[in-house]
Amino acid sequence: MTENTSSSEITPLSGEQLNDLVASFDASQSNRLAMNAVTAAGIDKVALNYDRSRLLQRRFSVTVDNGEVTHQDRSGRCWLFSSLNVARFVAKKNLGVKEFEFSQNYAMYFDKLERVNYFLQDVAALVRAGEPSDSRLIQHLLADVMGDGGQWTMALNVYKKYGAVPKDLFPETESSKNTGAMNTQLRHLLHTAVAHMYADPASIDDEIAKTVAADSLGRAAEELRLGVDRLRGHVPPRRRNHARRVLEEVRGHRRP
Repeated sequence: MTENTSSSEITPLSGEQLNDLVASFDASQSNRLAMNAVTAAGIDKVALNYDRSRLLQRRFSVTVDNGEVTHQDRSGRCWLFSSLNVARFVAKKNLGVKEFEFSQNYAMYFDKLERVNYFLQDVAALVRAGEPSDSRLIQHLLADVMGDGGQWTMALNVYKKYGAVPKDLFPETESSKNTGAMNTQLRHLLHTAVAHMYADPASIDDEIAKTVAADSLGRAAEELRLGVDRLRGHVPPRRRNHARRVLEEVRGHRRP
């Protein structure tokens, strides 16, 4: 048997090739200037086109006075911040106040509970239907169980069902500002629930599926309470209802 020495065999760079690369780079004065600039200032500043930057339009004919800038920190809640900031503008006018902000944390709390419930019921239906645990569908569902991202219609569904509350009644916490650790724990809870569903597929009828879902949902709620905190004190229904009416008014003014 002869050794395979095809032309496609990968060969390492030789010392001569490396020396040629260095010599070729040093021969260009512009290369040296670019290297010095990037070394001192970084590639982003050096590569910035200042002529294009000066042409950017920063003056607008319409300015919305919407209070201080909100910050989602290290979370994927941009969809909740943006939608609540739209409602915030309407709420400030209706309430006649200068400063006001809805709680993004409150909306995230119920969004995650709804995600947990939906995921468990969805997977339970697949298990009962005989979906293999190693199928591409199940692996896809398990890959990103508990993210933060969403969009306009998801936000409206949360607000229509749960309303909204002022931020001082449901403030930000470390877990809401940095959701990574909390999401990891929630994913663990959901993965464990799915494993229990697959442990004995023949016994997963509607009642057992509901029990597993309710159990996992309860533990997920506990996990969220630890990280996100519950409402500090009772929020009067009239305040929640007023916020819901404001959000409905925003929905009515949105573009089709």
